[in-house]
Amino acid sequence: MLGFTKQEQGIVLFLVATLLLGSVVTVYHRFFSQDNPLEGVPNYIQEFEKKAHEINTSLADDSEADEIEQVQAGFVVDSKPESEGAESAASNSSAEDSTDKKQKFLVDVNTASHEQLQNIPRIGPVLAQRIIEHRTRNGFFRSIEELLDVKGIGKATLRKIAPYVRVN
Repeated sequence: MLGFTKQEQGIVLFLVATLLLGSVVTVYHRFFSQDNPLEGVPNYIQEFEKKAHEINTSLADDSEADEIEQVQAGFVVDSKPESEGAESAASNSSAEDSTDKKQKFLVDVNTASHEQLQNIPRIGPVLAQRIIEHRTRNGFFRSIEELLDVKGIGKATLRKIAPYVRVN
């Protein structure tokens, strides 16, 4: 057989037989096994679609959920911002969108703790620490626009956090 010794021929024959036997076992398990892992897949798909629908419908009520979380986090309750300017315009426009039952919950960036700052959308632990460090080095913020001096806060981020922030 192609110039192989008796011992090499035995090894080649063993390898071919092992390959064939492995293929047969794989085919058997794939098509004739009683434990079909795909049996429960339609249930998972239905559960996934149900959850996705629930999430999509709850997105409309997302602002209410944010306000509930803010109350639980200990935010300052304030129906109207005290200072005038960009935060006033932003809170007034968002307050007009909400129902009369809702109150506006604002975080005072001059007195807020690290945890309270993290509850503002788009503010994580690193950015909260930078705000605190900036406040410590430079004194209290006089306006919301001064948040632009904090590394990591640009105009787009400022627009998104303005409805949740106030400066006293």
